[in-house]
Amino acid sequence: MDTEKDEGNDEEELKKFLAIVNWDNVHRRDRMKNEFEWKMNLNQTRNRSKEILDFFEDDDMSLEYKFEVVGANLQRSENILKRMIKIFPQSVELHTFLAFTLSELDKSDEMLSEYERANDTMPDNSSILNNFAMELSENRRYQEAEIYFKRSIELEPDLSISYNNLAYMYNDMERYQDALLMFERAHELEPEDEDYIEKISELRKRLNRDNIQ
Repeated sequence: MDTEKDEGNDEEELKKFLAIVNWDNVHRRDRMKNEFEWKMNLNQTRNRSKEILDFFEDDDMSLEYKFEVVGANLQRSENILKRMIKIFPQSVELHTFLAFTLSELDKSDEMLSEYERANDTMPDNSSILNNFAMELSENRRYQEAEIYFKRSIELEPDLSISYNNLAYMYNDMERYQDALLMFERAHELEPEDEDYIEKISELRKRLNRDNIQ
């Protein structure tokens, strides 16, 4: 009985989603021009929803281009993404782009709340933790950000991005020794990255000057 109720709610949600979606003006490729012709058909709506999800999670498409599409109409994007997340709650991309949209709309409190909801849904997802920590850091909530950066690192210790972001936060906090350690760890994972080499050199010079003084 509960299953039938859930399916009914899902169908109603998809119909509501269908009513607000109009992607005719959003073209990721020429062939997409008339592809999103929405019709009141539940199965087709599910397929179209999956196509939009695939658009956001297409690794061959640059993040900059995805941001450009999302930013074309921020208010509409907010509505669409919120409904998409109800259908695909495990999509890291959808949560990330909703948070980006909320940020662009100057809804910083809602943006942080979105990351909190995403983390509740996917507590073991290092990307969500890292993104959440970055936004907390931007809002100078350093103590909380440090916790989430470290959790992200615990989950995926072989990825440099969380070490890198934590290092920049420590640098902003003038915790230069901690920043150096994080950049060194990131450099171990990506030894060819020249940015890490440059930041390590800068921090070592700064720490040497501080010791001399």
